Amino acid sequence: MTRPIATRESLSGAIAAGQMVQHYQPIVDLASRSMVGCESLMRWEHPCEGTVAACEFSELLERTGLVDGLTLSLIREACRLASDLSPGGARRFVSVNMSPAQLSDPALVGLVRHELAGAGIDGDQLTLEITESCDFDDLPAAGRVLTKLRDLGVKVALDDFGTGHSSLIKLKQLPISVLKLDRQFVMNLPDDSFDIAIVASVVTLADSLGVECVAEGVETNEQAHALRLLGCDRAQGHLFAPALPRQDLLAGMGVERRGRLAG
Repeated sequence: MTRPIATRESLSGAIAAGQMVQHYQPIVDLASRSMVGCESLMRWEHPCEGTVAACEFSELLERTGLVDGLTLSLIREACRLASDLSPGGARRFVSVNMSPAQLSDPALVGLVRHELAGAGIDGDQLTLEITESCDFDDLPAAGRVLTKLRDLGVKVALDDFGTGHSSLIKLKQLPISVLKLDRQFVMNLPDDSFDIAIVASVVTLADSLGVECVAEGVETNEQAHALRLLGCDRAQGHLFAPALPRQDLLAGMGVERRGRLAG
């Protein structure tokens, strides 16, 4: 349930006061358990309530259009972090959640090009995420913008895959590079035969389309093992690491050591 503190006025004030910060959840390669990238997740550092997760205010942030004003800072922070995460030739990426309005704006292409160059990274070190349930006012226009971003090397991820009614339409009309398997299909692995069939089908679909598949919400070794057996290459979840402040993520890349399985 959304807290009473999340109103247009309080969110606008939080943005002005610099209270909206980014935490980053590692995404790992399931074979090596090493971090290949991370997802940027917004947090509200409220002066009275403490840290408030995005699920408690993100819908209102998008509905009021306030999130669109954060586009530059989100992209800039992601590009700079991707550069910092990639010393010595390593190529880690940062994934940023975007609203339909942001991804339909033709000006986004120039902004992304500028920030990639400023951070000295390649386009494939930035991923832009949309939720499967999001509605575009002009899907063809969004497709044109995303195609230009793809030409820069930027990847587009379809989040919460399998939970909405328009997944295949978006796969057909948008240049999707990554399918993110929703956590509800992961939580009962390896015991639920239905979920096993769903995961296997999504992995097969991703392979046939030439896109990556990332499983969300992995919390146990058994889930991670089942996903790997089913052909899923990448995952994120508390088994590996929670969403971390930037400085913790960068501190010696310690998340990689915590994320490795024994044996």
